[in-house]
This record gives sequence, structure tokens and C-alpha cells, in this order.
Amino acid sequence: MNNFTPPNEFITIQIEALQENDFDLVLDVASNIFDSSVICLSFLGVKRQWYRSDDDTSFNFDFNLSSYLVQYQFSNSDDIFNIKHPREAFFIENGIASIISKTLYLSNGAILGHISLLNSSITELSAKEQKILRTLSQKAIALIEQNQLNLEELVFEKNQLKVLLSTTNDYIWCIDKNLNLISANKTYIDTIKKHTGKILKGGNSFLLKDYYTDELIEFFKEQSHKALLGNAFSVDTYIPATKWYNEQWMEISFQPIYENGQVEKLVINARNITKRKKDKEKINKSKEQYELLFLSNPQPMWIYDIETLAFLEINNAAIKHYGYSREEFLQMTLLDIRPKEDAYKYLDHSNPNDELEANQYEWRHIKKNGETIFVLITTHGIIHHGKRARHVLINDITEQKLYLQLLENERTNTAALINSTDDLVWSIDENQCLVTANDAYLNLIEHFGGTRIKQGDCINNIKGFDDEVNLYWKSLNERVLSGETFTHELYSQNVDSIWGSWSEIRFNPIKDGDKIRGAAMFARNISNRKEIELALETNQRILLETSEVARVGGWEIDLVNQTVSWSKITKEIHELPLDYDVKIDEILHFYREGENRERIRKLIDTVVAEAKDFDFETPIITAKGNEKWIRVKGGVATIEGKSVRIHGMIQDLEDIKKFEVLLKETSEIGRVGGWQYDIPTKKVTWGSITKKIHEVPIDYEPTFESSMSSYKEGESRNAIIEAVNNAIHSGTPYDLEVQIVTAKGKERWVRAKGRVELAQGKPIRLYGMIQDINDQKKHLGEIEAQNKQLREIAWMQSHVVRAPVARIMGIINLLNDFDSVELSKEELLQNILDSAYELDGIIRKINNTIKTDHNNILI
Repeated sequence: MNNFTPPNEFITIQIEALQENDFDLVLDVASNIFDSSVICLSFLGVKRQWYRSDDDTSFNFDFNLSSYLVQYQFSNSDDIFNIKHPREAFFIENGIASIISKTLYLSNGAILGHISLLNSSITELSAKEQKILRTLSQKAIALIEQNQLNLEELVFEKNQLKVLLSTTNDYIWCIDKNLNLISANKTYIDTIKKHTGKILKGGNSFLLKDYYTDELIEFFKEQSHKALLGNAFSVDTYIPATKWYNEQWMEISFQPIYENGQVEKLVINARNITKRKKDKEKINKSKEQYELLFLSNPQPMWIYDIETLAFLEINNAAIKHYGYSREEFLQMTLLDIRPKEDAYKYLDHSNPNDELEANQYEWRHIKKNGETIFVLITTHGIIHHGKRARHVLINDITEQKLYLQLLENERTNTAALINSTDDLVWSIDENQCLVTANDAYLNLIEHFGGTRIKQGDCINNIKGFDDEVNLYWKSLNERVLSGETFTHELYSQNVDSIWGSWSEIRFNPIKDGDKIRGAAMFARNISNRKEIELALETNQRILLETSEVARVGGWEIDLVNQTVSWSKITKEIHELPLDYDVKIDEILHFYREGENRERIRKLIDTVVAEAKDFDFETPIITAKGNEKWIRVKGGVATIEGKSVRIHGMIQDLEDIKKFEVLLKETSEIGRVGGWQYDIPTKKVTWGSITKKIHEVPIDYEPTFESSMSSYKEGESRNAIIEAVNNAIHSGTPYDLEVQIVTAKGKERWVRAKGRVELAQGKPIRLYGMIQDINDQKKHLGEIEAQNKQLREIAWMQSHVVRAPVARIMGIINLLNDFDSVELSKEELLQNILDSAYELDGIIRKINNTIKTDHNNILI
């Protein structure tokens, strides 16, 4: 189509009147599809041109591009033509190497203009891209044709135009070159009259100082003069609040009106776009948060490249659900997560031409562990870092499909389903006749009645049941058939072998609109639950008794009604009569006047104001004047953020405090100190006795390393380190006798004992005691030395002393039988004397061995 038919003048005027954003859809789609520097819509005889640049910068044409392109129109047989290396200075300066244009034709064959792709390099369009360009050109023409106005109506039917203008909320007025009003719509005139009382007439300046601020007047003057030069434009303007109107954003359009080729008038259209501005701000914020919302969204999502099917982005939910890491996903394509047979189907199904459409499909996917899942994906096209891509939201419907399958099975085999439970299920009609029942119900009725009932039998008159039983069930059936939904607990004797002593029966009416058509019943054996409830009741009684033994009482303060409730134990702790009614202003009187009472008062104020829990120990003065230690623990109940009730427990600590004092004294006497090691924080705490044993100051703060290094290097240190490691890693307690070196350099024997505390299977605290056993070890050493001396004496007595004593005894025996002895009496006496001297020497040696200090030896 190479015949040149220009558009008529009216269409040209109509195009000039189009808004800045009327072609946004066409230009946005084109900029997302084509990799061009500039995309432009230009029209013959129209000064305005619509365009998009790849970097969103201003790209000002100093000429009409369509007028330039017409000269090439007739040398090309196709409606899409390519101008390579345009020689004009404008294109050279802006780095344009080629221009691909599609001619815009009206339905009557007239050339309307062109949609053009200005490229920085020589570019050719594929057949698919040419098809898209033709589609976009048709969209642009449709936008113009559907906005055409009937010229005759515009000129001759002024009354209808007035009606049209009077129905819009926009402010529309027309002014001459002197900024005097020519005409205005009803909305504009009524607004001025409402706020100023003035009725605007033609010939008067529209810039009313009583209505417009000085800044707004200067704005209208400046923009009007600009429009009178032939510029049609729109300005978004912020208007501060005045006594006439609230602060607002207005889109003010200035449209020059030509007469005989000259601008003689201006049409000004002011539209309130405050809501649109706020919506745009929300959109901008949402764009900033999109990536964060994408990554942290609990629903699996990803973005993939339309051309390569490669994953471009994956959110955390998809990584968790599918089992692949982010790095693994980014090395994969959509085909890698599908069964092989589905991959081929996907390639046949996939169509890159529909990337602008939002679609929903059902597919099968494969997780990293090999599990096949069914998914419903919702996908739509986006531009991701300059690439055509699709955003996909994945909904795992595997369980849903299984559930639907179960529903289908339920429809086809209801009897099998209700017979899969040991609970009793049955239903009746409005005449109390059986409609359906599971085998468990039928078997139970047969067991007790001797008759197997069937559908249609009346269940309030079952053979084999006593009249009393039938009447009982009849009354229950009448209740449910009256429309009442209720649960009934039934106790029966001598049925444990087949059912149980207790049953819970749920009665539900079956309704058809307002009419009762029957009832459905569900009975469950709750004998075990009843046993548990009985055990719970027993435990509660035991708990109450335990509270009395442990001296723990309850209390409550109603902050709304200013009332106090104290339990029996609480009153006993305060030594009050059990019938005494405690008043709220009496509570603080039980705390010692002065600092302690003031501390409690501030604590109560803080607890009420911040609604926080509390737990503290404090002394009180009872009603009988006795001082006693108590522990108070509690919390605050709130309604709509306001504290309304304080409640908690109070424990008598008097015996515990006495025991603590006794324990402290015992620890000091036995030289036993405590310690603990907080494993997560690595904080070590020593008790006062422990610090005394190590001879460190009372304010000394030990560390884990200093604690270990306090043990004597060698066997003792190695033993304690091994024991501590075993306790932490395997939970093994230890009990060792080892040596330490105190801060003053003294070696000392101690008994070190420790065990570990676990939380959810992990060690959180190591604690224990250390005992000074140095004196015990010293005494044991002395006893060992004494025992050694005694062993030496015993050996001398049993071996060395025995020889001379034996000789003396032998010589004495010879003297008794002297006549038979060849030796003289003098010789025998000399032998006795020699043996006596020998024995005396041995006894002296023993005496030298024995210590004379009787305090250091046991004889």
C-alpha cells in the first residue's frame, strides 16, 4: 500500500489532544520485547511524539519523525522497512545506526504515522518480531480510532457538550491569549462560586487572588505562556492546603487551540490525582520490597529465562521444598525437574509468544530426593534484568490430589470407609428407623439384643432390649430429631469385654433447609479417657495436698474491682484467720515499712504498667508480728493491652532459709565449696568457700582456662581435663582426688566432684563441689609412715629377737639336766650372758627405731 493519503485535519487535532500516557501500554510492551535504544510513535501533521528510551533519559526530537520516514515509504513494497546508516546529523549525534519502521494505516487507507525502532546497531527483525510489531501498530491505531469524536457534534451540538462537561469532576476552562476566561465547565464555576461567592464571566481573568495563592497564580501564568507557544503538555502539581481546599495533587493539562495556524486559545483541564499519587507511592514501595517478598515468601517461587528455560532466581521456600541448593538450581533448567516424558510434553506445550499472558498449569515435578510431586503453577511474563522471563508461583497439590482421590473412593465405597473404625456410626430417619450403620454398631446391637437389625428397622423398639432401654433411646432420638445437637455420655455395666463401660455419643440432626430429615450418630469408647480424667482428678487432689505440705498458696488481685483473693495456705503464711477478708490497701502493710515496702510498691507499679511476669524473695511481717521469708511469683492478665488482674503463688521459705543458713555453716566447717560453668556463655562461677580453698580474693572472677590451670601440672591437671571433657561430651559425672596450686603457690589436695545439666539432649551447665582434703591427706601420710615403722618392729621381733631368746631358752633347759651336759656350769652361764647382751643390743635398736613422740605414733 504505497499510495499516500494523509489523515484529515480533525484526526490530527484529536491526536494532539491525547494524553501523555495514552500509548503507555504499546510503548511498555515494545520496550520489553525489542532491544532498541528508542521506540517512537509519530504521526503526520502532529507535533507531539510518544517514545521510550532504553535508559529512561529524555530523547528530544527536533523534527517530526513520520514526515522524515514518508520519503522512504514509496521505495519499499513492505509495510515494515529498515533504514540503515541514516545520514542526518540528528541520528549520527545520537548514535542511531538503523531505523526499523512500521507504517500506521487508518481503515480508509490513509497513512496515519509510524511506530519506529531506533537502534544503535544494524538490526533485522525475525518473522516473530515483525508479527509482534504489526500487532502493536494495530493496537496504536485502535487507540486513536476508538477515541475519535464526531466533528459535527463537537461544533454544532454545544448543549450536549455542556452536559458532558458538567458531569465530570475535572475542572475544565478555556482562556484567551491574555489569560482571560472564555468558558468553563459547571464543576469549575460552581467551585469558584462556593468558595468566593463570585460568578466567573467571560472576559475576566481566571486568576482570582481571593481563591488562588500567589505561588499558584505564578504557576498558571508561567505554564499558560509556555502552552501559548504551541506546546501541549501536562504537569503534576502539588497544591498546599488553604482555607478553600485541602492539600492535593493535581494533573493540569494545557492544550493550545489553533485558529488559522496560530494559537489563539488554551484549554486547561485540572484533575485531582491525589489518590493516584498515593497509589503510585505504594507501587514504588512494593517494587522496593518485591525482591525481599519474593525471597522470603512462604510459597515456592522462581523466575526462569523464556528462551533457555534456565532458572534465574529462586526463593528460599523453593530451595527448602525441592531440596536443591541455590547454586544447584542456577545450573539447571525447567526440564531438569520434570520426568523425562513430561519434559517432551512441556517443550510441545511451551510457547514463547505468550510470555505476556498469565497462565495456570498442572505439572509433575521431581525433588532432589527423587520424590515426584504434583504442582499447580501460576506464571506470568516479566522483564528480569533486561531478559524476557516468567515469574512462577508453585503450589504443591500432591496432598490435595490424594485427598480428592480419597473423596472419590469415599463416594464409591462409603460402607468400607465407615467400617474401617471400631467406633459406632449410624443414622436414622425422622421416624427413628435405621438408614445406615457400620458393622461395629450392628455387631454390638446383635451381641446384646440377639437380633441383627437392618435398614428400615425401628431402633427404639429393638427385640431383646428391655423396655426401659428402648424408652431411654427413644427419648434421646426425640431430642436430636427436634433439632438439638448434643453430646451424651453413657455408662453401661458388664460390657467391658466387647465395648467398654463409658461411651460418648454425638447426636447431629440432618436438615433439609428448615426441615429435620433425620439424625446421624457417632459413638466412641471413652473408657480410657474416663480413667485418665479420674487419674487427673486424683492428681489435682494430690497437688492440693502437696501445696499444703510445701506451704505454697495462691492469690489474685482484681485491678478493675479492686478486690483481693487469698487461698487458705496464703492466709496461713500471713498468720491470718481463714475467714479474714483481705483488702487491697492492706497488702503493703505486711512488708517492713521503709525501703523494703517502697521497693515492693515500685515493683507492683512496674508490673501493672508493663504487664510483665515477676518472681522475687522478700521478708514479710505477719499479722502476729513474726518476720518470715517468702517467695512471690506471678503474672498479669490484660484486656486490649490494659492490665486487669494480677495472679500468682506465694511460698513459705522460712524453713528453706533456715536450712540454707545451716548448709552454709556446714560448708564452711567441712571446707566444701560450690562452682558452676555455663557452657553457652563460658562463664565460670565460684562460691566463697571455693575461693578460700584457692586462696583468691572474694571478688576474683575465674575463667574456664584459669580454673583448669589451678590444678597441679601433670597427673592432676590431665585427670581433671579428661573428666570435664567426658562430662560435657558424654554426660559422665566425675569424683576425683587431685592436687591444686593455690594463688599463693601452695599445693593442696582437694576432692573435685561434678556433673552436667542437659537441655533437649545438649549440655548447658557443668556444676559441682570442691572439698579441701589436704589435712586428711596429711594425716593419712603420717599413719602410713607409722605403719611402716610398726612393720619393721614386727619383723625384728619375729626374726632378729627370736634367735638370742631361743639360745637362752636352750641353755636353761641344759641347766635343768646339768648332769648329762659335758660343758661346765661357768661355760653355760657365759653363753647365757652373751645371748643376753645380744638381746639387749636388739632391744636398743628397736627403741631407736620407735619415735619417742607419742603424739605421732600409735603403739
